[in-house]
Amino acid sequence: MPRRPGLARFYDLLFPLRPQVVRFVAGLLGRPGRRVLDIGCGTGALAAALAAHGHRVTGIDSDPGMIEEARRRHEDVEFLHRDMRDIGRLDGPFDLVYALGNVLSFLEDAHLGGVLDALGQRLAADGAWVFQVVDWDRILTRLPYRFPVKEIRAQDLEFYREYRAAARGVLFRTRLLRGGILLADETVTLHPRGRDVTVRTHADHGFVLRDHCGDYDGRPYEEGGPASIYLFARSGK
Repeated sequence: MPRRPGLARFYDLLFPLRPQVVRFVAGLLGRPGRRVLDIGCGTGALAAALAAHGHRVTGIDSDPGMIEEARRRHEDVEFLHRDMRDIGRLDGPFDLVYALGNVLSFLEDAHLGGVLDALGQRLAADGAWVFQVVDWDRILTRLPYRFPVKEIRAQDLEFYREYRAAARGVLFRTRLLRGGILLADETVTLHPRGRDVTVRTHADHGFVLRDHCGDYDGRPYEEGGPASIYLFARSGK
């Protein structure tokens, strides 16, 4: 589930950490001292913000460039070069595991069950598993789907994102240009899952849906909203 190579040094410009995200995730943790796993941590901004709230955070990412940047910027947080499928190699328990920024969509269907099983084994009895993906129920009806161009005028950057249908999954193309010069261009395959499949698959692996939010202010999910944020707990907890 690699992130786009070559974006690490521009990542925080393209996707600055929003205060609503920090409040949302920190609000799930409550008291300080909780143990947290950040899957797809990028350059570590959210992990560092939670550490500043007094939590013990481990961030993992499959892109070595992201991990290098995270370690350079936030020396007091643990960052590991790991794929999501490596969760079974980590020591738990974690009070909160989260994967934001559509990270779970990079995981192939064949590996999802194994990841959920490993996650359940490393989640504290009262812990939570939270992830955010794009609203696939809406996006899949609108392919090809192009995001608005993201411009960082101070840096003369233009960032393009597009989804296209494929035989298996969805092709996700990203391009980054500076002053019209191409800096990065990659196409990867994503694995979209709508709400029904997501909830059913999690139930099959010992999870129960506790909440489904449509944004980081905690509003209930409605199809066509800005986000799709799932909060799961272990069944029976």
